[in-house]
Amino acid sequence: MRDRLRSLIDKPVTIRTVPDDPVWKPTSGVVFDVSEDAVDVLIGSSVMKTVRIATIIDVSIDERQARDMLLEDPPEDPSYALGKRKLFEADQAQHLAQPPDRVTAAAAEACGYLRRTRTVAPSHLGTELLLERAHHLATGRWDYECDPSATGGELANHNYRSAKARASKLNEALELRRPEDEVASHVAAIGKWTARALAKYPNHGELRQWRERAESIRKKLSEDVRRANALGEPLV
Repeated sequence: MRDRLRSLIDKPVTIRTVPDDPVWKPTSGVVFDVSEDAVDVLIGSSVMKTVRIATIIDVSIDERQARDMLLEDPPEDPSYALGKRKLFEADQAQHLAQPPDRVTAAAAEACGYLRRTRTVAPSHLGTELLLERAHHLATGRWDYECDPSATGGELANHNYRSAKARASKLNEALELRRPEDEVASHVAAIGKWTARALAKYPNHGELRQWRERAESIRKKLSEDVRRANALGEPLV
């Protein structure tokens, strides 16, 4: 079981254990670390649960979560695990409302480790995602490595890929005349992902086009739907 868990590090899983109370439920989250006798599972952005391996009766990929994230093998570089650990400490410090300098210090350390990892695995999207998050915690900005030279075309960036996928879903929803609330959810997602991607790639043509189209559609939504989806303000 320990080897199985180690093969699932960074993967979303469902862990079933021997039930010890009437309201027992499976644990779902991303495998963070596996020691000799326990596994740490991230069940939230800043919440970790430790499960004793001896109590586990079954572990499997969480298909629901897996569909929403890119599954990659972790880079073979020790800095990656150290970067993840420091980022978790920064997230936890923020979640517990600890002093801001403790958050920024841990996040800055995470940035250093993750940049080292990227020299070993430059195409690993998970590393870039973590680096972006660490930079945001350390500085309050999403422009972790601004690249004004990118003016179009495919980008090896999770925000770009998420924005592109949502733009496609928005087109499909409009063509099929899906409910207004569903259209609004795609508009809101495009606003989020293009904002983050444009912080890094401010001159990218397709990103700007997706955002401008989403804004034009936002204006046509009913007031109630805009309010329900936090779309009262323009996508600027």
